[in-house]
Amino acid sequence: MILKLSDTKNKDFCVVFSHFFVEKGQEYKFDIFEYVADYYNNLDAYIIFSAHGEVDIPIGLSNKIDAIYWEKNIDRSEIGRGHPKFCIEAFDIARKKGFENVLKIRAEDMLLDSNQHSFLLSSLNNKKM
Repeated sequence: MILKLSDTKNKDFCVVFSHFFVEKGQEYKFDIFEYVADYYNNLDAYIIFSAHGEVDIPIGLSNKIDAIYWEKNIDRSEIGRGHPKFCIEAFDIARKKGFENVLKIRAEDMLLDSNQHSFLLSSLNNKKM
């Protein structure tokens, strides 16, 4: 279910984070993702987080994310196959928010090149979502 859907605040850089699930006792995973979310917030990205887990997303973390699709159970059929259902949900949010391109990465990953967005967009040659 969609837990949060913020205005785009005129942001033109959208990042989709997926491949993330949290079992009870694995709340430390949120700390890892919070570090990643801080990094992309510093790049002024619109952050979409689409994932699943047996616990609630911490309030402090959810305040750092622009849009959240979260299922409060683990869909084990998604694990090991790229979490396509969660990617599709996130892409749908991005499309409805008017983004034509998104950077989709795993929730614990960061691309450290600060010019990543413009470089990746130039690689697309005007292809849209």
